Amino acid sequence: MHFTELKNNSVLFQFIMFIIRAFSNYFKIILGCAFLFFFTSCKTTKQSGNYFETLKKDTSINKFLSASMENIITQGDVLNIVIRSLSVEESGIYNTFSTGAAQSTGYLVDKAGNIRFIRLGTIKAEGKTRKELAAEIETRLLPYLKEPVADVTFQNHRVTIMGSVTNPQVLLMPEERISILDAIALSGDLKEDALKNNILIIRDSIQHRVFKHIDLQDLSIFSSEWFYLQPNDVLYVSSDFTRKQEEQKRQKLQTNLSLLASGVSLLVIIIDRIIR
Repeated sequence: MHFTELKNNSVLFQFIMFIIRAFSNYFKIILGCAFLFFFTSCKTTKQSGNYFETLKKDTSINKFLSASMENIITQGDVLNIVIRSLSVEESGIYNTFSTGAAQSTGYLVDKAGNIRFIRLGTIKAEGKTRKELAAEIETRLLPYLKEPVADVTFQNHRVTIMGSVTNPQVLLMPEERISILDAIALSGDLKEDALKNNILIIRDSIQHRVFKHIDLQDLSIFSSEWFYLQPNDVLYVSSDFTRKQEEQKRQKLQTNLSLLASGVSLLVIIIDRIIR
């Protein structure tokens, strides 16, 4: 039976048209509900697990205190030394002086462990802390300056922050150590897919390289000797790759279903227009 003949049969045509319209409206409702449920259920959930989950209530712990919290100056270190005193004009000479030994990038500790300083000549820096070197410089400057004060900082000490953080970077450490929490905060905090219980610290020493896994959900981190990063440490934050793969699958499925829904909706509209 052709469409024209079918349309001329008023009763049969009206019945078929009613069935198609009812089916199309019913299908639209079902499809809409299905998509509403799907997109709501596929919403990315934030990773469970907060910092310091083992902290159940207000408490106090003994902090880790190292006898060598002050870094020792070693060969190859680059030092920034700023001199201040009541002799303002004279102090400026020490802060602007530049030779091969006192470069614009700072004072390099040579292979003999020395730096060369204006008027003072060779100064043994290796094996001293920043405070000890500053005190020696201040003492030796007394014949030239009134109440001299020396500020010594490191220019080449740094830590590398990598992995699942908002802003991976190399952080300078002009003074002493920096804590893991400070390093992460300065890097924009962890991403949502970061594994807080799998923070890797890579530390080099003269004899070997150490790999240490840190759990930031465990309160014991505050009493750990690894709470403070050391110069040239690498902090790597692992990602939940399983979660990433699941999210990629969800996004792909959402895209495919969106295309299918668009095609079905277009088909329903065409059928509806034909039978009108």
